[in-house]
Amino acid sequence: MTDEKRHCLNCDAILTGEYCHQCGQRAGRRELTFSGLLAEFADELFTWDSRLWRTLVPLLFRPGFLSAEFMAGRRARYVPPLRLYLIISFLLFLVLSLPGNSLFQVSVDPTPAAQDTVVGEGAPAAEPAANASDEPSIDVEPE
Repeated sequence: MTDEKRHCLNCDAILTGEYCHQCGQRAGRRELTFSGLLAEFADELFTWDSRLWRTLVPLLFRPGFLSAEFMAGRRARYVPPLRLYLIISFLLFLVLSLPGNSLFQVSVDPTPAAQDTVVGEGAPAAEPAANASDEPSIDVEPE
């Protein structure tokens, strides 16, 4: 057997197990490939010590409970709010980008609207507006 000791790639401490006792980095990771990155993502998503599932169930069925737990300082058993937001946003955009998704469809009318005509190129000038704000005005007809 060889007595060659392994060193942490992060802090150069002598390793005695799978993790460094000084910085906590996992030993044995040299280069990360794309497939390794996907495996790491799936591992983090589905094996968070069930924190994701422990957060989603109360979020969907008892949202006030999660707020109370967060304010009481019991945060370690749940996914942090910003991370949860990023995960949900990532999943939403992933689903929306799937081909054949008809959840949101935008249609554009190719005919130009009357208000889109350029003033000064043969079109009559528009009458000055009563107020200069960009908010639409509501015309009320007397009864």
